Amino acid sequence: MVSMVGLVVCCMFVPLVLGDWADTAVGYEHPVWNLTDNQPKDGSYQVRRYAPCHWVTTNVTAWTWDEAGGTGFKRLFAYINGDNNRGVKIDMTVPVVVKITSNPCVFCQNVYTVYFYIPQLYQANPPTPTDPSVKVKFLDKPWVEYARRFTGFAEGMDPFVETNQLWSDMERNGVNCTKIFDSYMYMASFDSPFKMFHRHNEVVDDQTDCPSRD
Repeated sequence: MVSMVGLVVCCMFVPLVLGDWADTAVGYEHPVWNLTDNQPKDGSYQVRRYAPCHWVTTNVTAWTWDEAGGTGFKRLFAYINGDNNRGVKIDMTVPVVVKITSNPCVFCQNVYTVYFYIPQLYQANPPTPTDPSVKVKFLDKPWVEYARRFTGFAEGMDPFVETNQLWSDMERNGVNCTKIFDSYMYMASFDSPFKMFHRHNEVVDDQTDCPSRD
């Protein structure tokens, strides 16, 4: 577990130089990350190292990931809008993340987890949710993610198609990892539903069993 002083430093919002991905968080705070040294030569994805920080999360039972995302968003938005033990309003951050787990039963609902990043102002001591289905989670160790960006209004099978493309890109660039589709994946959305063009979505693979090349 990192110290609270270290946490505040690690999770402060800082501008990052992202090349073609420079609009990652225009106007919004987002988790701090740095590009690793082992970026793909073709630029098809990014490899990022994230700092420890707090997120607020909720589990949602639903038929689809986008249905779960809508329900989870409402719960987490209520938390940042004052449904917490201090009654404080917390700034919106990006991205909104949905963890999509595999479901062997095609006729059953699945459990999804929706995440909001907690902004730097409250990182050291996040307010406690008043809704028992909403939890604050501290990711206490740095982690590495492989992220592929795509545009449009993400829905339906889009995360699965894009994740398969991410794996293909990783393999083409010499990253030999065990695919985790049979367990889970992440879908990250950066834009409001009112943005019509140049939308920013990502699929993320946070595998830890990939050989380190940095």
